[in-house]
Amino acid sequence: MVVKFIKLVLVILLTLLVFLPTLSWMRYRFSEAESFYAHGYLIPFVVAYLIFLKKEQLRNLSPNPSNAGLILLLVSLAVHLFAFYFEINFLSGLFFIAAVCGLVLYNYGAPCLRTLAFPLGFLFFMIPLPNAMTLGLSFYLKILAARMACSVIGIIVPLKNAGSLVYLPNGVLTVGTPCSGLKSLIALSALSLLFAYLTGFSFKRRILFFLAALPVAFISNVVRIILLILVYYVYGAGVAMGWFHDFSGMLVFVFAFLGLALLRKFFMVF
Repeated sequence: MVVKFIKLVLVILLTLLVFLPTLSWMRYRFSEAESFYAHGYLIPFVVAYLIFLKKEQLRNLSPNPSNAGLILLLVSLAVHLFAFYFEINFLSGLFFIAAVCGLVLYNYGAPCLRTLAFPLGFLFFMIPLPNAMTLGLSFYLKILAARMACSVIGIIVPLKNAGSLVYLPNGVLTVGTPCSGLKSLIALSALSLLFAYLTGFSFKRRILFFLAALPVAFISNVVRIILLILVYYVYGAGVAMGWFHDFSGMLVFVFAFLGLALLRKFFMVF
């Protein structure tokens, strides 16, 4: 038993060592300026908590090791080496999760892997999307958000909108990448999925809740831009792009939390 445990620890450590470049890349993406994945540091702790919630189910399972897990682990390592050579970090990150699943399957069997399917799958939210994808998404999101915000606030504020630029009588407000809403969309996608999982709803209702929650983050960001335009028009650029800009960023998450709470209430009633 002790020998088997030591072997398991060694295999885990070796796997982590092989994936160390990928883990280092993740850490860099988490901590870079204006990161879309600052929440990435929290994901392993959330996963650990979700596994803890499964402790009684796991205790009742008898280990049933499967060689399919070893195959999955070896394939994951091979794809990782390919991705590492060609610097496809996102692909390597995906197969890091596959390698973890392979370790579970090889040592404990399919029933254990099924039990841990959601916690391990939740690791996906710590794998940063490729820069080209995040930049492309943020570009279209900021234009769409600016257009929607201007359509609403334009009823009472004289303005013109051109792409991500908002022309006001007292200046020009630029809806930049941080205001695109992509950061909050990614973080709140993880939160809404977690929220749906912990609600106790049926599988179908969990999926519906998650899909219905996705627009909440975007709408919250549109509300932020509306407030920024209004503050810019009334108080000028100094206030709007100063302390209020940072404060409104926090408001996005407040609005989103309220939206999720209301959505949960709706699903509980209907």
